[in-house]
Amino acid sequence: MAKSKHLDLTGTVRKRPVGGASKSAREAVVLESESGEFILQREGANPFYDPDLEALVGKRVRFRGVIDGFVFSVRSWEDEPTA
Repeated sequence: MAKSKHLDLTGTVRKRPVGGASKSAREAVVLESESGEFILQREGANPFYDPDLEALVGKRVRFRGVIDGFVFSVRSWEDEPTA
């Protein structure tokens, strides 16, 4: 089994539908980054609604965490400074 690696990813936080037409379809907070698009989930938080992540929608943010498929499990973050 591969060991998880902590990554830093920077991008814009958005809220959009995920899951297509499946039973798991929902609105999710996602990170749009150069490495791809990932559903954001904070470790230990509600995966369907997290007010801390919701507050980041529309911002450019640097996250630290672990990727598992299309989910980025967030350990910490900081706002990306604006130029």
